Amino acid sequence: MKLELISPFRKGPRNVGNAFHFPQMALGILASLTPSDVDVSITDELVQPIDLEKEVDLVGITVNTKTAVRAYEIADAYRSRGVSVVLGGIHPTVAKEEALMHASTLVLGEAEDVWSTLLEDFKNGKLKKLYRSDKLPNPKHIPHPRRQLFQEHRYVSVNLVQTSRGCPYSCDFCSVSSLYGNGVRLRPVDSVIAEVKHLSGNKLMFVDDNIVAVREHSKQLLGRLASLNKKWIGQTSINVADDDKMLKRLNRGGCLGLFVGLETTSTEGLKTVGKYQNINNDYIESVKKLHDNGIAVLGAFILGLDSDDESCFDRLLEFSLKSKIDVIQPSILAPYPATAIYSRLKEENRLIDDSWWLRYNADDVVYRPNRMTRVQLYEGWVRTMKELYKLRFALKRCLDGFSKRSLFGNILNWKGNMGYRKLAYAKSEKSPGRSPARHVDYSVESHVHVDVSH
Repeated sequence: MKLELISPFRKGPRNVGNAFHFPQMALGILASLTPSDVDVSITDELVQPIDLEKEVDLVGITVNTKTAVRAYEIADAYRSRGVSVVLGGIHPTVAKEEALMHASTLVLGEAEDVWSTLLEDFKNGKLKKLYRSDKLPNPKHIPHPRRQLFQEHRYVSVNLVQTSRGCPYSCDFCSVSSLYGNGVRLRPVDSVIAEVKHLSGNKLMFVDDNIVAVREHSKQLLGRLASLNKKWIGQTSINVADDDKMLKRLNRGGCLGLFVGLETTSTEGLKTVGKYQNINNDYIESVKKLHDNGIAVLGAFILGLDSDDESCFDRLLEFSLKSKIDVIQPSILAPYPATAIYSRLKEENRLIDDSWWLRYNADDVVYRPNRMTRVQLYEGWVRTMKELYKLRFALKRCLDGFSKRSLFGNILNWKGNMGYRKLAYAKSEKSPGRSPARHVDYSVESHVHVDVSH
């Protein structure tokens, strides 16, 4: 039996902003759970083309909302040849009926506890339409991914490790709980350390939504990492900067950089999207404290919140200069399905299309903003990206803190700034919202105001 596991690449210009290519490690985990008598291969369209004529018996495709259209194209092509296709991931989980139109079967939620049953059913000609575990998988039983199935040289690293699943917060724009449930499930520290020791080289990335979500677990993990001489990047909440002892543990444990969701400098904006953990945090002071501990900061911001008017662009530019943040990622608000923000915008009749991901991409303005027009939001975002990543500003971010970062940290900083610069200057200011299906019509503009003061 031949099994092909595929990670599709979302529609759009290929290799734009390609500083950070990482593999879809979920496919490596599924490969590890696949019996040895199955010939399994992985194709990641981010770094290699898909051979739609390849002779395989079963295809599994991981799907998120950004890649849904491309995933459906691939699935339809294989099914037209009589090949059975499994779709899984967060998007089929939240858009089941839509995904079923393009699949032989769906895996809803996490796949670990149902994968062996699905394969056995396929071998016996008894494949069901839906597979879903009646409980969330225990992270204790997550196997080491088969990293050798990825084309290692095409990625920044294949050393991606997960120490937990889920997030302690419930931000209105986030879909993590749709797949992983509420709360955090911890992987035993011994299991994590065993995997880290098994990795080649001393660089890795922890892909948890919040590496320090459970402080006692994090203390144990960081203490063990300190003796391994590993260097890594991860994700967390900015409130980690309130804990001086944890910052020191991160430094001793080899942390070189953290991706943090800052979202907005507006308290009103944080309230409108349920990002309460960031309220009252002095972002500039927090970035400084992270820098003082040798930790670079990649800050993610969302533009187009209900509190945002056109002044939000200048505020973001001002913050980027004052904070000396290392890399900054501004995005247009994307109302992903099964999130609170999607439900609210749908109820207020502000979505351009209830299934917007089928006609637009996540860089389009797919809703009616509150205090701007769609054109103002899109064009303001593009101008802000280009201003942030003018060469002199990108170089300044690279040089600020140069002496506090390691060689690897400086390389990541450089690649991040140059990657986002390439992404910024590939965008057109005057042609917002090209999608795979058609050009987005911004000619008829409606402007809705909703009172968010309460």
